[in-house]
Formats: sequence, C-alpha cells, structure tokens
Amino acid sequence: MNQIIFNEKTDYTAPTFAEKLKNAVSGDVDSVNFIFGHTPLLDTLQLIDKLLQKYKAPPQVMLTFAGENALGIADFSALHSVTYLNIQNRYVSSLEGVQLFPNLNHVSITYVLEKELDFTPLVQCKSLKCLDVERRLTKKQHQAISKTPKLEKLKAHGLNISQLDIMPYLSFLEVHGLLNPMEFAKKLPCLKDLFILSSNSLKDLGFLSDMAKLEKLRIIKMGGIREFPSFKENNSLTDVYLRDMGNLCEFDNLKTLPQLKKLRLEGNINLAQEDLAWFSKKEFPCLEKLEFN
Repeated sequence: MNQIIFNEKTDYTAPTFAEKLKNAVSGDVDSVNFIFGHTPLLDTLQLIDKLLQKYKAPPQVMLTFAGENALGIADFSALHSVTYLNIQNRYVSSLEGVQLFPNLNHVSITYVLEKELDFTPLVQCKSLKCLDVERRLTKKQHQAISKTPKLEKLKAHGLNISQLDIMPYLSFLEVHGLLNPMEFAKKLPCLKDLFILSSNSLKDLGFLSDMAKLEKLRIIKMGGIREFPSFKENNSLTDVYLRDMGNLCEFDNLKTLPQLKKLRLEGNINLAQEDLAWFSKKEFPCLEKLEFN
C-alpha cells in the first residue's frame, strides 16, 4: 500500500501542508495516515477534513492514536473522512465516539491496557467491515462483536465460538487461540478465508467439515492435531497451507478435496516428501501448486 504519513510535527495551518496533501491524493497514494499523540485544536481537525473533501480523499484515511497521553475518540469526530481508526495508545479507555465517524470501515485495537474495554459503540458503526483486536476477548466483547451489523473481517485472540451469535457476513477470520469451536459452521456460515494460529488446546479439526463455503485454510502451530479433517462433498476449499504441526501425520482426508489447487506444507510437519507420492492429477485434477519445505 502506498501511504503518506502526517504527524504532530506537521504544521497543518501552513500552505505547504495543503499543497502536500493535494499532491498526494492526486497521485498514486491510496492511504493517508494522520498520527496524533495529543488532541489537536478543533480548528485543525476541521481544516484537515475540509482539505480531504476538497481534494477527494484516497480510499483509506487512517487516524492513528499513539503516544502515552489519554485520548478521547469523540474529540476527533470532526474528521468525517476517516475510514480507518488505528488505536495504538495504551491509555484509550473508551471506544465511545467511533460511531461519530460516518465512513469508518476498519478499526484496529492494539496495546490498550483496559481489559474490559466496552465494544458496544462498535455496534452503532453501520459501515464497519474490518476489526482487528490484539488481545484476549471478554464475554461482553464477544457479544458486541457478534452484534456489529456488517462485519466481514475479524482478527482476534482467544476467540470463543460458544460466546458468539451467528455472524452472517463474516468471510475472513484470523484467530490466535481458538476456543470451543463445536458450533463453528453454524456461527460463521459464510466464512471463506480462515487462518488459525497457536491453538494448541484443540485436538481435532472436525468442526471444519461442514464449512461449505470455505475456500482458503491456513493453520500454523497447532501441536495437538494428528489428522487433517474430512470435508463433505460440494465443499469449496481450494487452498491449504499447514506449518509447524509436529504431530500431524494423517493426510488421507485431503482426498475429500478434489478441487484443491494449492497445497503448501512447511516447517515442523511429520511427513516425508515421498509420502506425497499418491498426489496425482487423477486425485486432484485442479492442482496447480504443491510445495513441501
């Protein structure tokens, strides 16, 4: 992504800022990132937003909270053009105000110290499609995420499927430490892209067998898994990536994926290259790439 960054050293009132922003958005820049560690004057925020609208802002306008000072999201609501809120400030204690950004479609939350951070304001974000949370979720946070109306992409830690409601629009999930996945297919019926990392408490991937719309599966560091799961007929899975799964030794169920196009096996996997001799165009007529490292 071609991004231009402005921070607190930028003199937003100077003609040079307006000129630089104009040149950026009229060029090949597809993202502008405004980084703040303090709350600026309202006039400054209004000026930035006025110029963004005047010069037709790029597809992504990012607002990043950094530094060590407590910041209030609502204090930045004059930036109507913001599409991506990136919270890297440890002392943000509330998400109140996110609903005031009419074009907001992506929220990322990292380093925040408040474990019980209330996610309820996200429910009011009608355009929110992507959410990244780099911390273990509480039960209340699970419930709020479930109620976010149009969420399509989610990155989370400690995601407990039993605490979610049905999420009909979610198509991408990246999860560290997946928990209680028994109702996985029921809760996430439209998932197409799944990335599971470091979920060593799981001993069985059978919960994936009913994922009819899943197209891409990536699994990394799941030492408790011995067998690749069987998928039902008419599944959509075409791309499988497995890495560092030292106990995985049974691969016969890959034959339930006749439409498989890509298979990549890397790192600590209990499989020798000669064990893949049964891979053939007869078994996998669509296979385009087979990688074993």
